Amino acid sequence: MNNINTWLTNLNQLKLPLWQDLPEITLYLDQVLEYVNSYLDQLLVTTLKKEKIITASMINNYVKQGIIKAPDKKRYGKHQIAIIIMVGILKQVLTIASLKSYFQSISNETQLEIIYDSFVSELKTALLDINTSFQSEADNLELLPMNLATTAMANKIMAEYLFDQPDLKLKKAKGD
Repeated sequence: MNNINTWLTNLNQLKLPLWQDLPEITLYLDQVLEYVNSYLDQLLVTTLKKEKIITASMINNYVKQGIIKAPDKKRYGKHQIAIIIMVGILKQVLTIASLKSYFQSISNETQLEIIYDSFVSELKTALLDINTSFQSEADNLELLPMNLATTAMANKIMAEYLFDQPDLKLKKAKGD
């Protein structure tokens, strides 16, 4: 039980950068990998720590697939880094095709800033909710993994449906 509490405590200390905290300067690919993985590695379960959530090949594929814009003179900006962080987490749940469609519908940086900061906030809330679920279900711990998995599946189904709706356009940010 102490191992789980320690792991949950560590997970709840995850602090993804907000938009304003993303690097203002552009970064080369190796710098992007170091920066992004320094945050995303915190999400890996201990048995998977040998793997990286984001690799150079993945970023190159995201560029080829049009999920992120090609780097400018081999440098990636705030816009691209934010999407790489979100894709690194969301690809665990959604298809790359759904993510591509969604991110291609973002029309400007202001809109992406709002989406990114909301994503960071929602993830933090979801992780805190997991901790609350664990604490309230401590007496029925053997049921908790199945309860969490079924809730995750239901959320995944709804998210995929909404991500794939062509008539659900992102609201334009002020100034568009």
